[in-house]
Amino acid sequence: METKVLNNNEMLARYAIKLDQRVKIQMGNIEQIGSAKPITIPEYFQNTLGLKERDSVGILAFNCPEWFYSAIAAVYAGGIVAGIYTTNSPDAVQHVLETAGATICIVDNKKQMDKIRVIKENLPKLKTIIQINGPFDSFVSVEDGYYKWSDIEQIQIDNDIEIELEKRFNSLVPNECCSLIFTSGTTGKPKGVMLSHDNIISSCKAASKRLESLQIGEEILVSYLPLSHIAAQYFDLFMPICFAGCVYFADRDALKGTLVKALIKVRPTRFIGVPRVWEKIHEKMIQVESNSNYLSSFILNVAKKFVFNYHDARISGGYGNIVAYKTGQQITNKVKFALGFDRCRTFMTGAAPTNSKTKQYFCSIDILLELIITSGGENIPFILIEESIKKELPGISNALLIGDKRKYLSILLTIKTKMDPENGGPLDELEQESLQWIKTLNLKYTKLSEILKSGPCPIVLKSIQDGVDRYNKKAISNVHTIKKFALLPNDFSMVTGELGPTLKLKRSGIKQKYMHIIEKFYE
Repeated sequence: METKVLNNNEMLARYAIKLDQRVKIQMGNIEQIGSAKPITIPEYFQNTLGLKERDSVGILAFNCPEWFYSAIAAVYAGGIVAGIYTTNSPDAVQHVLETAGATICIVDNKKQMDKIRVIKENLPKLKTIIQINGPFDSFVSVEDGYYKWSDIEQIQIDNDIEIELEKRFNSLVPNECCSLIFTSGTTGKPKGVMLSHDNIISSCKAASKRLESLQIGEEILVSYLPLSHIAAQYFDLFMPICFAGCVYFADRDALKGTLVKALIKVRPTRFIGVPRVWEKIHEKMIQVESNSNYLSSFILNVAKKFVFNYHDARISGGYGNIVAYKTGQQITNKVKFALGFDRCRTFMTGAAPTNSKTKQYFCSIDILLELIITSGGENIPFILIEESIKKELPGISNALLIGDKRKYLSILLTIKTKMDPENGGPLDELEQESLQWIKTLNLKYTKLSEILKSGPCPIVLKSIQDGVDRYNKKAISNVHTIKKFALLPNDFSMVTGELGPTLKLKRSGIKQKYMHIIEKFYE
C-alpha cells in the first residue's frame, strides 16, 4: 500500500501552523505569571541533536518547558517521544529506553543522571544524554555524549540542518508512531503503547471541541500531573497547540500540597485532576472551614446546600430552585476564588473512583465531577455498554449499568411495555417489539406481569442471558463485561420517577429505588 503523506489538516504540528503563523504555546514557571515566554514552532528544532528519523527521545524529567521543547522537537524531526516517570528505578528506566530504542535521553537533574550513568553501558543505542538542571557532575559537558541543556541552546543550526528538518517535516505520515506512553511500572516492567500522529490530532481536536466557550490564545492551564501520563501529555502538551494555550508549570511538590498555591497564582481556565487531587483539595477546604466562626460556617453550609440541591435536581432531570441557587452561588463563588478556580470553565477527573463525599462537596460549590468507574480503577463507557445491550435485545427498553466502586459490572433491565396515553405511565401490555421477541421464544405472553409471575420466566431469562453473552464476547476487556442482570417490575417513565422531563434516566434515583436488587448482585 502506498504511504500517505500528511496534508496541512492532519498532522499535529501543521495543524498548529494552519491556525495562524503566530500560533504558539506560552510557557513559564509559576514565578513568571504575566510574563510567560511565547514559544513559536521553529524554536523547538534546537533540540533535535543527532536524532534520526523514527528514533526515540526519552524524557526523564519533571514537568518543565524543556520537556515540551524536547517532545515537540522530536516529533517535528520525525522522531518519537517517550516519557519516563521520574520515580522509576534504574532498571525500569533501562527497560523503557531499550524498548523505545532511544538514542537521546533528556534528564531533569543529577538524581536522574545518576540512573542513566548506571545503565548507560547496557544501552548501545543511547548516544546522547542532556541534563537540564544542576548541580552537574564533572563528566557532563566533558565526556562524549553528555551535555548540559545550556550547551544545546548554544548550538547554531546551519542551512543543511534546516533543509533536513524541512524534509522530515514534509515526510511525516498519519499512521506512524508519534508518542510512546509507558506505565509507571508499579506492577512489573513498564508497558508501552504507541500513539500515532492521527490518533493524537484527532483526539485533541475532538476534546478541544468539547471545551465550552474555547478561546483561541486565551486559555490558561497548570501543568502538574506527570507528562509521562497520557492525560497530562494530551491536556498540557498537545491540546494547547490546537488552541494556542498558555501553560504554567507548578513546582515538583504540587502533589505534596503546594498545588492550591499554584492555582491561586495562575487562575487556570481549564483544569484536570485525578481523584486523589480533588480529595486533597476537599480535605484542605474542610479543615479551613472548620476554623471559621459559627455564623460564617452556617451561611456557607446553607449556600452550599442551595447549590447542591439545584445541581442534584438538574442531574436527576428536574429544574431546581434557581433563586436559591443564585443566592447560594454568591457565597460559593468566594470559595472557588479562594481555590483559584474563579475563571475555570472546565473541571475534569478520571483514572480512578472519586469519593462520593468529594464529588458532593465540589458539586455544592459549582464544580461538577462525574465518572462511573469500577473499584479496579477502569473507566467504563456506561452509555455505550447500555446501548450495546439494548441492540442485542430489542425487547429491552432501558438498561442501567451498575459498577461504581464495585468489583464487577451488573445491569438493571426493563422490558418494553405500552404507555398510558393519558399520563404517560407504563402499562402491563407488552409493546410490539417485545411481543415479537416473546413470539420467537415460542411463548404466548402478552403482559409483563405474566413473564414476572413465571419466575420470571426461565426461557425469557435465558434469552436475555444469551444477549448479554453476545455483548460480553465483543467487550473491550474483561473489566467491561457484565456479570449479572435483573428484570425490573415495570418500564421506566416520568410518572413512576425513573425519567426526567427530557426522558433521560434519573440514575441516582433508580439506583436508590432498586438498591435492594443491586445489593443482591454483590452478596
